[in-house]
Amino acid sequence: MPSEELYPLKFEEIFKDKIWGGENLKRLLGKNLPEDARIGESWEISDRSSDISVIANGPLAGKSLREVLKFHKEEVLGRKDFPPWSLARFPLLIKFIDAQDDLSVQVHPNDQAAQRFQEADPGKTEAWVIIDAEPGARLIRGLKEGTGREDFERSIKENRVEECLNWVEVAPGDCIFLPPGTVHALCRGLVLAEIQQNSDLTYRIWDWGRVGFDGKPRPLHINKALEVIDFSLTGPPKSAPKPLEQGPGKRKCLVECDKFILEHWEFEPGEYRYHMPGSFLILMAIAGTGEILYNQNDAERIKKGQTVLIPASIKDFALRCGEPLEFIVSYLPQG
Repeated sequence: MPSEELYPLKFEEIFKDKIWGGENLKRLLGKNLPEDARIGESWEISDRSSDISVIANGPLAGKSLREVLKFHKEEVLGRKDFPPWSLARFPLLIKFIDAQDDLSVQVHPNDQAAQRFQEADPGKTEAWVIIDAEPGARLIRGLKEGTGREDFERSIKENRVEECLNWVEVAPGDCIFLPPGTVHALCRGLVLAEIQQNSDLTYRIWDWGRVGFDGKPRPLHINKALEVIDFSLTGPPKSAPKPLEQGPGKRKCLVECDKFILEHWEFEPGEYRYHMPGSFLILMAIAGTGEILYNQNDAERIKKGQTVLIPASIKDFALRCGEPLEFIVSYLPQG
């Protein structure tokens, strides 16, 4: 493997059966879902201990992402060292999500709180980009203005958490940024892309009184949640897109934080050249079909529902499409 030249990498999806899942990832994104399962998540790129992505294309097919990083870490990432918070794994976790029922109300800690609680994972910063939404679909981001810790703790004890939640109606194209400490929940009728720190650290606050697949209530983490909630969180619930003037196509920045940069790209039929940002680039195709042209004469096809990781060692590439093509794009900030 040390002598292998890297190329745009596709991975076998890791499907997650969830009590709130459904079949919309097949209907909307062409995923080949297992039968008789309620698939809530398709993990597109993952470097978790029990869920490590396996390459599906090219000479490295069958190798895991972790194996590739062992020999080509700098070529993939675009830097010599992983960010400290990544714990020497691939730093992001990339998913498509189908929420056909309400998810639990939850919160994630930041890196410092995770370390204080002696968690195995770092904290979690994440963002959602809505792909499809039923009419009137909504989600939860934050608490109602003026809700303090004592108010919220009392609402939990009195079984009236819903009164404190900030409900937000959403539509396709909306982006919701969730810094650590933000109380949040996805609700029924949404399909979206989720970009997050590589962490599975979640403190569940409220689960609507339901039970899991085993017939038992899922565990809650009230005390830790109360310690990490940012009760001062203010501002608009949706990210304001910022048009990017330089570069090809119609591109806009959705989120720029210390963990990742998130963009939305749209291209009309044609060919467009792009210079890499010094990091890997993750392309999640949500509309259209096209080709990624690289190394002068090589090409990799990409279509709606597929995710491609372009290693940083590919300094530039071109996108060629015969129909409109649309991506959700993520990469690491430099620094």
